[in-house]
Amino acid sequence: DSEDDYEEITTFAKRMPAEFEPCKQVIMCYPEMMDASVYKEIAKDNKILLLCHKSNDESSRIKEAQNWVTSNSMKEENFTYLDMNLDALQSYWARDFSPFFVYNNLDLGIVDFTYNRSQRVNQNKVPQNLATYFNMSYSKMSLTHTGGNLMQNGRGTAFSDDLVINENNNNETLVHSQMETYTGTDNYVITIDPQGDYIAHIDCWAKIVAPDKIIVAKLPSSNPRYSYYEQVANQLANTMCSYGYNYKIYRVEEPGGNTES
Repeated sequence: DSEDDYEEITTFAKRMPAEFEPCKQVIMCYPEMMDASVYKEIAKDNKILLLCHKSNDESSRIKEAQNWVTSNSMKEENFTYLDMNLDALQSYWARDFSPFFVYNNLDLGIVDFTYNRSQRVNQNKVPQNLATYFNMSYSKMSLTHTGGNLMQNGRGTAFSDDLVINENNNNETLVHSQMETYTGTDNYVITIDPQGDYIAHIDCWAKIVAPDKIIVAKLPSSNPRYSYYEQVANQLANTMCSYGYNYKIYRVEEPGGNTES
């Protein structure tokens, strides 16, 4: 089955892992944003690195986090804890401010970017701090970006909406060259933002789930943003996947017609 064929990946000198590849660890934050049941479910089958935001007096919250894990009957052996200075009340979005992990042949390293929430200065330091923690190579792109506006297929193709262009002085050439140089992305597919919302993150409305499959949200035809969602769905349906044919697009109807995250 072509979907299980990863042989080509070993020939890439530099690449980002795909959204759907197995992972060694999930980065999450404490104090928690979501209900504890979400952490518990993830921890059943995955290791979690819990970034613990220090208390107001700069004391560690690790013991508090450990007690929280225990009291919610989570799989304790799957948790690792790390003190990390984060900006209070905005420290939840680990996908957005965590680094891009990039393979250079078989060596996994960290690629940083300027986090597009400039007021969250501590989050902007997380990638470099994690490079030290993991003892990984570290480099930084000359781009403003965010993890929520990037999807990777693991074979040199990435997807974002045009927020990444807008936040880099509309310099599309720079965006493409930096992504290719630092992440091995030689096919960067950029769409409009169908939400028309301030967040403009592709992970609010689409997800690549296989080398040739993408889920795209679908709104009711009565919704004012309906045509924009159809536009991006059609664009992705006419984009060639790594197997030499167009991506298969699967639509998921949004309850209430709302895709805000």
